[in-house]
Parts: sequence; structure tokens; C-alpha cells
Amino acid sequence: MESIAKGLFAGTIETEGLVPYPKLTDEERETVAFLLDAFRKFAKENINAEKIDAEHTIGDDIIKGLGEMGILGMTIPEAYGGFGFTPSQYGRVMEEMTRFCASTAILVGAHQSIGYKGIVLAGTEEQKQQWLPPLATGERLAAFALTEPEAGSDASAVKTVARYDAERRGYVLNGTKQWITNGGIAHTITTIAKTGESALTTFIVDTAAPGFSIGKTERKMGLKGSSTTQLIFEDLFVPEANLLGRKGRGFLLFMKVLDTGRMGLAASCLGGCKEMIKQAYEFAGRRKQFGTVVGEYEMVRHKFARMAAYTYAAESMVYLSTGLVSGGFDDYAAESCLCKFFVTEVLWNVINDALQCAGGNGYMEEYPFERYLRDARINLIFEGTNEITRMYAAHMGLRHAQKAVRGGAARGDLAWAPDGLRDECAELLALVRKFGEHNRALHERYGTGLNDREYHLERVADIAAGLYAAVATLSRTVEEIKQRPEALTYGRAFLHFELPRLRDLLESDFTAADTLKTAVSDHLYSKGGYPFDRWEI
Repeated sequence: MESIAKGLFAGTIETEGLVPYPKLTDEERETVAFLLDAFRKFAKENINAEKIDAEHTIGDDIIKGLGEMGILGMTIPEAYGGFGFTPSQYGRVMEEMTRFCASTAILVGAHQSIGYKGIVLAGTEEQKQQWLPPLATGERLAAFALTEPEAGSDASAVKTVARYDAERRGYVLNGTKQWITNGGIAHTITTIAKTGESALTTFIVDTAAPGFSIGKTERKMGLKGSSTTQLIFEDLFVPEANLLGRKGRGFLLFMKVLDTGRMGLAASCLGGCKEMIKQAYEFAGRRKQFGTVVGEYEMVRHKFARMAAYTYAAESMVYLSTGLVSGGFDDYAAESCLCKFFVTEVLWNVINDALQCAGGNGYMEEYPFERYLRDARINLIFEGTNEITRMYAAHMGLRHAQKAVRGGAARGDLAWAPDGLRDECAELLALVRKFGEHNRALHERYGTGLNDREYHLERVADIAAGLYAAVATLSRTVEEIKQRPEALTYGRAFLHFELPRLRDLLESDFTAADTLKTAVSDHLYSKGGYPFDRWEI
């Protein structure tokens, strides 16, 4: 199976995996429904998001309850005590958790989507037997430690060093990690360190080992209930048995872990979108201004239409992606990156619109909007900033486009799309093919120098994400309208919002705008900040 996301860069629509739209089996759906029912009951009785936010902590009773339900082991194979959930099943549960409390959801996500994911992906049988069962029950919690004071998304800048000790048959780690989610409560850390000039290796660290300590605990804008700390390794001994994956191949493993983490994060964001739409409607549907219900005003209707249409599209692209992975597709880095930056920004925009619909109430702590806004802002930064994920996606896609040029002409059509979307499909297909031509022209013009043309790469990534969301929306709508015909309206609405934006990105000449971006930023940098003050004239 070819990557659908990468194919778009070459002007191609890959239909394998796209048609039919992936869905859960009856057994998978029943298992998820059972767990969701249990979680909702538990959350209503035990999870108070406002209290967690105010007290900056998630109680041990909540963590224990999540463990007993099996939520902390959702993605661990059944052989090691987990549920063995597919990415689609996992994403659906994470959606629901975010609706109740983002801090709790991020604890769970950091624990399994990235924390112990490396053990699931690359652990030996002995490692899986040792580490996974207690992680599945919550007896132990996990964290993922990559970021350092001088190394964020740039993993090659890692300074933590692992020196081999032949006498003790293990490695001695020295270094500092920062901004580690679950850092203050985790018992098991998967981390990365240099084992050579440029070689990076992954290790499993037991936090009870001598030489491990917790540094600064961060005070954050949002996700206040989650633990975010600095981790310090001082002559920390890690036995050979705790080396995870192959020596010197840690970077590739961590990138794979981040791919799964980005997809899980995108799924979590959907819950926030849905809850914010619900909360906004409760205000706009009953509150009156100038004798008219707020929701009846067309500028407010515009906001609700945009929130709903983009949430529908974001949901479509997330579950297309997780469905592909659930079906065995392994080359999903591009899909993961596109989902990450597109969906996190959809959530941010939905919260902004929802808060506006609530008016002054939306700004008050008494209502959930301001907490959702604070909690959501970090999504655009962690798991690789949205700038980094744009660049990563653009580089991958453009490399694929070059290979496709050598392999033959672009292909694909939308003959499978519903009749009610024929005009939109024709425009979408034209944009996909034009995108392939656009990318080939960029290569011809800049060659390898294109890697440094970030104004172009940013637009390329944005176009790819919009096109991917569009084809995912079409694929999902074909199936959806069989049971809910109104889905056609949501699909059309998204395409009417998004396709003109993509057309502008593809057809407009940004030469002058790009030149001005550089000129203004150059001048601002030379002055150390905004250089004008009206009152100095």
C-alpha cells in the first residue's frame, strides 16, 4: 500500500486504503463502547477538571481507577496484560478523555502513546515481559524523555551521553532532560542518549536507580494538573538489558514513537472540538441580544458552520490515518505530521470561535472555555512544533514526488465520490494534479536548495494537509451518507471553506510577500524588537 498523503505531493490520489473508508469491526466497536461507558461513569464521579486545574495535580485515586479500568494499558498487547487496542480504538477513547479533562488525557497519552510505545515497538520479549504488565495496570507509569535545554525538535542536538562500562556490562548516563510530561510521577522512562559522536541510542530507565533525580517542576499556562518536570541523570547506571532497540538506532525509533504520538494527539483534539461546539451552542442557543437569539445571527451561524465543518474534516483525516495503521500500513509518518498540525490548529480555532459565541461568559473562569483555550495552546508546540512537522511533512512529500516523476505520470480519480459532490470533486482533482505540477516546478527551480526555502515549504505543507483532509472527508462521506444523509452537507461545507484557500496557495504569486517578510524581520531583528513608537515623532 502506498502512502495516501505522500501521493498527493506527486499529484496522485491513491485509492487503496481510501476506498472504502476504514471502520472498526463490530467486536472492536463493542469493546470501545464498553470501555467508554465505564470511563464516563468513572469520570462523572471522580474527575473534576476545575479542581485538577486549580490544585495542579491529578489524584492517585484517579490514576488507580484508570489503571483498574485498563485505560492505562489500552495499546499494550493482550499477551502482556493490555487490551491490544488498534490506533482507531485508542483514538476514540482519548477523544472522550479530553472532553472531560485535558490534563488527565495528557497523562494517559504521555504514558502509552509515547511513554512505553518504544517498548511495544522495539522491546525484546524479555523487556516486554518485564516492563509492560505493570505499565498496563498503572502499577508503574511511563514517560518519554527527549527534550533537553538545547535539544527540542532537533534530536541531533542531544547532549546526554551514555558511556559504556564493560566491567558492569551497562551504560552510565549523564545529562538533563526538560519539559517531560509525567516526569514527576513516572517510574519507567524511555530516553535517548549519545553512544558515539553522532549515534543515538534508546534506553529504558528505572527511576528508582541511583543517579536519577527530578529537577525543576514547571508551572504552566495550561494542562496544570499534569506533571511536567526536569529529569537529571548523574552517573546513572543502565544495564545492557535495558538498551531498547539496536545501539545507534535510537533516533529512528524515537521518530517512529513520535509518529504514533502525533496521531494520538490529533485524535485527542477531536474531543475538545466536539465539547467546545456543544458548550458554545448552549450559550448561543438561548442567549438573546437585541431581542434575537445569538445563534440566529448570520455571523454566529458562520462560526458554527466553520467549527462543525472543520471538525468533521479533522475527524475524517484522523480516523482515515488510524484506520490505515490499524490495517497494517507502516509508512504513516507523513499522515501523522499532517494530522498533527492541521488538527491541533482546528482545535485552537474552534475554541476561539466557541469562546466568541459565548461572549463575556467565555472569558470567565466559571465556564470551561478559558481552561480549554489554555490547555489547547501547547498542542501546537509539543510532539514536534507545528513548524517542524510542516517542514518534516514537506520534505518527505517532495522526496516522494521526485521519485514519482521518475516512476511515471500521476494517476487517480474521484469516480467513487458521491453524486452530490461532483462539482467539488472536479475542483479537488484539478487541485491535486496542479499540486503535483507545482511541486515538480519547485524542484526544477531550486533543486536541493529547496530545503532552505521555508516560505515555499510551509505553503506546500499547508496545501498537502488541506488536500489530505479533503480526500479523507470525501472517503468518509461516501460511507456516512448511507446512514446519515446530512453528512453530505458537512462534507460540502468543508470543501467550500477549504478549496478556495488551497487554490489561493497554489495559484497566487507570493514573491513580493516573501521578500517583505524577510525585509521586515531583518529590520526588527537588527533593532531587537518593534522599532516604532508613535509618541517619539
